[in-house]
Amino acid sequence: MSAYIWNANPEKWHAAPPNQDSWASLEAYLNDPSNYVYWSTPQLRDKIRIGDAAYIWRTQYKQHRSGIVAVGEVAERPMEIHKGSFLRPARLPAAGWNESEAPSKWKTGIRITHIFWKNALRPTEFKPAQGTVRTLSPAEVAALDKLVRGRTGHGATGSETKPSARRTGGIGYGISIVGQCSGFTCGRSSSCQLPNQIQGRVERRCHAKPL
Repeated sequence: MSAYIWNANPEKWHAAPPNQDSWASLEAYLNDPSNYVYWSTPQLRDKIRIGDAAYIWRTQYKQHRSGIVAVGEVAERPMEIHKGSFLRPARLPAAGWNESEAPSKWKTGIRITHIFWKNALRPTEFKPAQGTVRTLSPAEVAALDKLVRGRTGHGATGSETKPSARRTGGIGYGISIVGQCSGFTCGRSSSCQLPNQIQGRVERRCHAKPL
């Protein structure tokens, strides 16, 4: 499994009711109850795979410090907007985001498992993507995983684990321990059964029967 980090720049967002400013618009999109976002992906489109770890880095904005504000995993490989068949098309538009200003028409679908908006993760000696997205090294992933475990495993102040996210590892995966789909792929939690052998992360085809 590979890992990638995307940049989120509040300055590129705009105020849109009910959000009073660009900061609130970005926060609302990331904190949506769907636990699902689409992020522009101008680079590495041929490398990103379903199940890869995903991190979102919020750049510094006014008095707010930079840091990792969202952790999850890739649920859809990058596809070109208006051309691909997206799992959650309703999540493509975002209040306060102008698609004409996007760095790319290619979007990656990301399942959010943890949010750290109020107290962003700030790993030491860490460099965000110079463009929009970059690959993380194994050492960087290990350091981030340790930070996430520390926040979510000990209930530290500032840990805002998404309520519907089930965890089987450091960053959290969409598999429940009872073998049911936790809703990360299909949006349902009772009708969809996974095989008895849990593989450790949400599968692309977890349904025993078509929806």
